[in-house]
Amino acid sequence: MLLLGFALGGCASTSTPLTDSLKLVFSPGQGAPAIPDTPDSRYTFLRVKVNGYPPGMLALGFIDPRPEGPVFVWYSSDGEVLRTQNGRIVGSTGTPVEWSALRWLSAPPAWNAVPVGGYRYERERDVMPDYQFGIRETLYGEARPVPPDAELPATLPAELAHRYSWYREVVSGSTASHWLPPSLFAWGRYADEWTVVYSKQCLSPDLCIELQRWPVRKETVQ
Repeated sequence: MLLLGFALGGCASTSTPLTDSLKLVFSPGQGAPAIPDTPDSRYTFLRVKVNGYPPGMLALGFIDPRPEGPVFVWYSSDGEVLRTQNGRIVGSTGTPVEWSALRWLSAPPAWNAVPVGGYRYERERDVMPDYQFGIRETLYGEARPVPPDAELPATLPAELAHRYSWYREVVSGSTASHWLPPSLFAWGRYADEWTVVYSKQCLSPDLCIELQRWPVRKETVQ
C-alpha cells in the first residue's frame, strides 16, 4: 500500500533518505492516510489524484538544472518518481505507464509569455512498457476561462481558481494507441513564486493525474 504517494499500484521499490523519512509519517496496515492540511514544512509537496484512486502526496526530492528550465523530481514514499518541467510532466518511473524519456523538438513558451492567439510546440517521448520509442507529437495550447465549479477539485474552490491563469493543451499527431486527452494548467503565484499551481495531465488515455501544489495558499495574483 502506498503511504503518501501515487495510488497507482506501481512496482518501484527505490529507497532514498527522503522516501525513508516519508514512510515514518504513516505506519503500514492502518488504511490510507488523510492528506494533511499542513504537511511537514521540511519538504515541498504536490497533492496527487489519480483517476479511480484516493489522493496521495509527492515530495520534492531535488531540482535538476536544465537550459530550458529546471526539472523538479518528485518522490512518493514507495519510490515512484515523477519529473516536471514548468509544470508539465516530462518523465515518470515506477508507474504503470512510464515516460522514460522526453525530448523537446520545439519548446513551449513560458507561461507568462503565451501568445494571445495560442501556441504550438513539438515533443518526442519514449514510453514503457512495450518499448515504444520516439513517439512524436504536436501540442496546441491556448488560454482558457476558469473551468466550471463542477470540474474543479474540492481542494481548489472557485474563488481561488479565479485568481489563476488557465491554459488547455491538446495533443495532435499521435496514432490512436498513443492519443492523450487534453491537459489543463493553472498558473499563478504560490509561496512567493510564479508556477503551475494545478494541472491535470495524462500519461496514457487511461491514466490521468491531477497535481496541485500543497498546502493550498490563498495568495492574490497581481
